[in-house]
Amino acid sequence: MGSHEIETPLPQDILLIHILPRLPGKSVHRFMCVCKKWWSFLTTPTFAEMHHQHRHKLLIALSTTTPCKFSTIDLEAPQDGLTVGRPLPFEASHENLWIIESLHGLVCLCMNNKCNGREYSDIILWNPLTGEYKITSRPNYEECFVTTSLLFGFYYIYNDYRLLLVTKDHNVYIYSLKSDSWRKVETTQDDLNCLPHTHSVPHILQNEPCVFLNEKLYFISTPHTKISKRENFIIIKRFDVKTEKWRKIAGPYINGLWKHCLSFLVVRGCIHLYLIHRHLRLDDNGGFIELGDSTAELWRMDGEEDWTKVVTTYNLPNSHPRWFILHPLHLMKNGNWVMHVKRLEEFYEADLEMRTKKEVYSYSRNAVFITPKGKYIETLGINLSN
Repeated sequence: MGSHEIETPLPQDILLIHILPRLPGKSVHRFMCVCKKWWSFLTTPTFAEMHHQHRHKLLIALSTTTPCKFSTIDLEAPQDGLTVGRPLPFEASHENLWIIESLHGLVCLCMNNKCNGREYSDIILWNPLTGEYKITSRPNYEECFVTTSLLFGFYYIYNDYRLLLVTKDHNVYIYSLKSDSWRKVETTQDDLNCLPHTHSVPHILQNEPCVFLNEKLYFISTPHTKISKRENFIIIKRFDVKTEKWRKIAGPYINGLWKHCLSFLVVRGCIHLYLIHRHLRLDDNGGFIELGDSTAELWRMDGEEDWTKVVTTYNLPNSHPRWFILHPLHLMKNGNWVMHVKRLEEFYEADLEMRTKKEVYSYSRNAVFITPKGKYIETLGINLSN
């Protein structure tokens, strides 16, 4: 460049709106120190949403060591494997720490502790990008224990992150990050009819699949069950986070008596349900006889209650161990799916329509624990302080 030429600085709107949202989260975090104006903008929900649109989805793995560490895998490039383990910003053992939900850039964890011989649980909201975390306040309600919850939802409304907790006694509670407090939600008989039965497993680690879309939380009612011939629909419970009312809606019609929900996730603005099912008939002793192979299908919910079958992926022989089944985790930008086989500790990239797959990464189950609930996108602009 000649001495007579003058460099023209980039306009602020180009930098702030078109360049910074495309940078990795760690780089953006460093730019917060440039000036107060940049810090103010980069910590707003508006920038967080812009940054969110350009980031890859990550999956957290918790180590089985003590103290527990975490690493991540990029679901757009699973072949790159897990990153080097990093320490958690709080002290925890792998034996008492679990991921229970995630939303945007926040991961919600449960850490079990004991005090005077009594077990209790702390709920932790954690931003893996910034390292910030918050241990939520404990509810004043004696019956509101995380360890006895059946449902757990995580959602965002009115510029506030909130947690929904339903106990085995059908009590409903909501936590507000903004006020750092819990409150009990009044329920009608219609609401109670939508809540899970008390015979469900009363442990938060077994809680039912949940997704958040368009100001509503959706829960699969029977992710794994044998049911009667009259019940060919999978039942979905929906919680409207504005009205705080419950409703049952029908899932896809499945002509098979044994159903197992493998994945329940939001893809490109629509809820998707991936399941296997097979036919059964009653024998003379009241038991079930399996008829034919199992079928795996991907369904998409269109509108409020309409379901469209996207693809039938394969027929699974009954001799095939069900714990070796592929679970969809993420739809990649190239149209393929990242699939996970938990028992084999393997990741695959699969084309469901062509019914082809290739292994892209494997790990040791003795070294790390991975759950689909650990999916998140690096996000700034989340204030965990009050």
